[in-house]
Amino acid sequence: MTIDDSIAWNYFIKDKDLVKNIFIFYVLILLGGPFIIPYIIIIGYYYNNAHYRMIKPQDKVIEWEDFASFTICGLKVFGISCILFPIFLIFAILYFLPQGNNEASWQAFGWIIPFVVPLLYLVFLPIPLSIVTMPFLRDLKFKSFFNFEMLLNFVKNKQFLGYFLRIILYIIIFYSICLLLVFKTNLVGIIFIPALMYIYIAVLSDIQAQYARIVFNIDTK
Repeated sequence: MTIDDSIAWNYFIKDKDLVKNIFIFYVLILLGGPFIIPYIIIIGYYYNNAHYRMIKPQDKVIEWEDFASFTICGLKVFGISCILFPIFLIFAILYFLPQGNNEASWQAFGWIIPFVVPLLYLVFLPIPLSIVTMPFLRDLKFKSFFNFEMLLNFVKNKQFLGYFLRIILYIIIFYSICLLLVFKTNLVGIIFIPALMYIYIAVLSDIQAQYARIVFNIDTK
């Protein structure tokens, strides 16, 4: 069993409810604004879909129906993200820490840590989450984040490198297209970013589900 990118694309593109699902995603983004709950729901949708696809890869993408479950699941992932942030912050401080007594460097450091570092964390967060959330996919229970033995099995698997490189590649492609839409279309392209985000979520959640299915050796026939 190997990861099949065509499956990750075909299962949601052929879904008759694709337009409806993207429309609901647009609504959540518009409702989001400065509020966090809609984004928590989107995160929960991602991992619920990945969990469902892991068990039933022959079915279509999940519907936007069980918002309570999406919210609870999203809060669990948000919780582990908050736990990971201090680790990222320590490395960031060590990396950006000025050498010597240059006043300008220390002033820049004072801006970088509270403003730039959190932004960088959000940008790169999908990469560590693609690893630490793997045990979580099995049962969507918060305690599974701390099943380090299972996490080690995911990392040691011979297909891990292929999985991890796929995740990085898709993230780079997604960010690159978003930047092009923003800077090459006089901001008009921004209206297409939510649709692109939905595609990104649908594809990556299935890639993650496929790899989880391989490691857990789940027979779906």
